[in-house]
Amino acid sequence: MERNILTIHNDYAATMCAAIDMDDPTQKAKAKQIISDLQDTLKASETGVGIAAPQIGENYRIFIFTLNNGKKIPLINPHILGFVHNKTSLVEGCLSCPGEQVQVFRHEIIHAAGTLLTGQEKGFRLRGLEAKIFQHELDHLNGKLIVDYK
Repeated sequence: MERNILTIHNDYAATMCAAIDMDDPTQKAKAKQIISDLQDTLKASETGVGIAAPQIGENYRIFIFTLNNGKKIPLINPHILGFVHNKTSLVEGCLSCPGEQVQVFRHEIIHAAGTLLTGQEKGFRLRGLEAKIFQHELDHLNGKLIVDYK
């Protein structure tokens, strides 16, 4: 179900999100519903390349990010395993910060992982825009928005 995207101008609260226990059937079902809602909400967005659970009012470590090939990947409990130290900047926008454009320096190459809805742990080597999208969405789960980089 498509949900309203919370914005900093009204309901968005930047807080640290809780992990999902994929061994708990209730939490796994909750993750499945959140992912479905995130997919519907992102699909309805004209400009979004990623979306995180807190943007629809869910305080869980779940997001969807877009790979360079256009594939949208939902991840549960995503995290960065390592990174190449060089950072480059990109002017970023955010669905939760309408009208804001902020220059953000992020790692150009990251090694990341997260759990798929199947319960399988999936690793990624991301570079360029897809690495920056992953980091942007991870910021949401850690209570940080692009306006915090001003």
